[in-house]
Amino acid sequence: MSIEIKFSQKLRMLRKEHGYTQESLAGKAGLEYKYIQMLEGKDPPSATLRTLDKIAKAFEIEVAELVDFSEI
Repeated sequence: MSIEIKFSQKLRMLRKEHGYTQESLAGKAGLEYKYIQMLEGKDPPSATLRTLDKIAKAFEIEVAELVDFSEI
């Protein structure tokens, strides 16, 4: 399983745990809704460190926790 797919699964899991929609997460992270959709999609792009930081801040966690795939 690629790192992009693992991240996609982790992102979806965290988003649902926090009760966020893709739109609300995008707003909190300062990203486009369509980009969140792409990150959670079947063939997700690689996210930049800047994007990972924005998403982690939206969840109020550290980037290291965001990219911890031990649960997946």
